[in-house]
Amino acid sequence: MVAARVSGRVAPLSTVFPWWYLAGAVVTMVVVLSAGGQAAAAIGWGPLIGLVIQDRRKAARTRADEGLPVRRRDLGDGWGEPVTALLLTLVFTGLGLVLHALFAGPMGVALWTGLGLIVTGGAAYAALLLAPRRRPRA
Repeated sequence: MVAARVSGRVAPLSTVFPWWYLAGAVVTMVVVLSAGGQAAAAIGWGPLIGLVIQDRRKAARTRADEGLPVRRRDLGDGWGEPVTALLLTLVFTGLGLVLHALFAGPMGVALWTGLGLIVTGGAAYAALLLAPRRRPRA
């Protein structure tokens, strides 16, 4: 099934929208706001979601031009996207807690929890990037 172009778009927004990242943004907002902090850490999610949508639209356009089907599963990264969203959620939530601790006064629990989340998320993401991947055999 090849997607028809509708007003210059190859795929509808629901096909290219990164739902995992939206879930991460909501979790970040809920955790940081429930801790009494500001939602400043969630500001990174907007550009990230926009860039992913832009990349997926380019991939959808390329696939449609080649005559290939444009489906959601063909545009994503499989298991990599939920894992990346989880790790970015840890980092952004930790950043929000650290910012809250720095600007709201000496709050040891928020500061150390935030730093722990940033270090854990960053280390796991670095391990994910550096881990050798099995390549499919031809």
